[in-house]
Amino acid sequence: MRGERYGTIRFLVILTWLLGLVATTALPMAAQEKGADQPTVQSIAVRGNRQIPAERILDAITATRIGRPINPDDLQKDAQSILDLGTFDSVTFQVPTVPGGVQVVFVVKELPVLKQVVLKGLEGQDSQALLAEAGLETGKVIDLNQVRSALSTIQYQVLQKDGLLVRPNQTPAWDEEGTLTLFFAPVKLHAIRTEGNEKTRDFVILREMRIEPGEPIDLNKVDRGLRDVLQLGFFDQVSRSFEETGDPETLDLVVHVTERKTGTASLGVTWSSAGGLGGYVDVSEANFLGRGQEAGVKVQVGAKSTEYELRFREPYLTASGLSLGVSLFNRNQLEESDGWYHDLGTSVSLGHPVGGYSRLIGTFSLDNRTYDQPDEATDRVDSSNRSFELALATNTTDHPFFPTQGYRNRASVTLGGGLLGGDWDYQIYQETYSRYLKVGRSNQTLAFRIDAGVLEGNARSSEKFQVGGSESLRGYDYTKFTDGTRKLVANLEYRFPIADQVQGVVFVDSGRAWREDETVRLSDMATGYGLGVRLNTPIGILRLDYGMSRTEPGKPYISFGQTF
Repeated sequence: MRGERYGTIRFLVILTWLLGLVATTALPMAAQEKGADQPTVQSIAVRGNRQIPAERILDAITATRIGRPINPDDLQKDAQSILDLGTFDSVTFQVPTVPGGVQVVFVVKELPVLKQVVLKGLEGQDSQALLAEAGLETGKVIDLNQVRSALSTIQYQVLQKDGLLVRPNQTPAWDEEGTLTLFFAPVKLHAIRTEGNEKTRDFVILREMRIEPGEPIDLNKVDRGLRDVLQLGFFDQVSRSFEETGDPETLDLVVHVTERKTGTASLGVTWSSAGGLGGYVDVSEANFLGRGQEAGVKVQVGAKSTEYELRFREPYLTASGLSLGVSLFNRNQLEESDGWYHDLGTSVSLGHPVGGYSRLIGTFSLDNRTYDQPDEATDRVDSSNRSFELALATNTTDHPFFPTQGYRNRASVTLGGGLLGGDWDYQIYQETYSRYLKVGRSNQTLAFRIDAGVLEGNARSSEKFQVGGSESLRGYDYTKFTDGTRKLVANLEYRFPIADQVQGVVFVDSGRAWREDETVRLSDMATGYGLGVRLNTPIGILRLDYGMSRTEPGKPYISFGQTF
């Protein structure tokens, strides 16, 4: 096999012929030393070409001219111009003496006629498909300019098809039989660095990346890791760049992030006919100490109710992604003429990734309720509720707050009582599916959700379904449908950008919760509709909705986060 190194000029033979030029024109050169002129070029000829027309070669000769004195620099320029045509292995020249001066003869050696192309280092790729786009023509003299173009085309095709970065790692080689061999090697990752994260620790970002140093760079893996970093909800923007390392076989990956506020603090005063006057404080942090942990505390105190809650979640209990969540709560409620009841409980959840986009989550909950004035006649008796929920959650969306494509799905089964103990035996089956479709050209989104559930057995009212209000059926009160054993809710939203951090929403909601003694009829579902605005604020997504219905007056809703 013989190869051609790009940019290398084969002038050893040229220099040999220059020495011959000196020898064959000794008298003219001697005359030059005495002040005489160089010999004049009388004619220009080409020899050695078999496939390439002489006219094409002569067109490349522009420095050496008939009728002008011969110039070694011009000869070198023209030899390089012929080599630049890409179809020649070497170029030399002869300068025999003729009447009136010299003849310049460029002697060329053509590259072989291309018979086949072999790709090395691209095992697992469809070589025929890659070569079909490369533009190399068999049956014609190998054209090194086309070879250079083919190398770039093949690199691009591999990148587009499989997301792999590859590079030519050897000079293309050919043999006299016309077999051209192109050599490739994967570009490997040298290191991953982060930029822009002031609060978030580096390891929180790096553990989401699906590629390790030393591996071939697969942009599909890289971009999937960036998507997972964005889904953490800690950043407004996540992007990447590559930097050279000084080694052509490797690149550094730089992950650029723009952090957003991850902590919220709410302080307010409440009043209701049932709970009276009260106040609350709710503080939460989704990126506690920059370690990716979730922590929160809630305190609500009123004349007729109090509530205390602590929450904590560690997303990476192990390197494989095992998560642990713990919550503790104490709720106290004064019921008219019946006295206080108290709920003291805890829940513990473990989750683990399943596949590329899903997580399996198991949650055990324990809740003990006691009454200051128990009454067996009205079922006001001390009781314990124990349950285990197994859920499979899937998320393929492209953004944690403003998705424009993909879907979210959560299917769960909750078992209460039975082998777990407790005083309530029931089963709850729920399915929630949300889909996001990008429409138009400016991040307009059509989003819809289906939320269905069935409860069987004997459960407390707090475990039963409730439909109404800002999270399910806008245009109706939060207690429109309560104590349901079956529910069905459908939401449709058209989301469109208004300004950089402002999104408008037009929505239609339809839903209902049916009690055990009610017959499920889709015609009985209530429907609400309205308009809303989403504000991307430093403390989260502020949601302002105004819902209407045909049977109730319009109602405003203020809350945080998207409806779904």
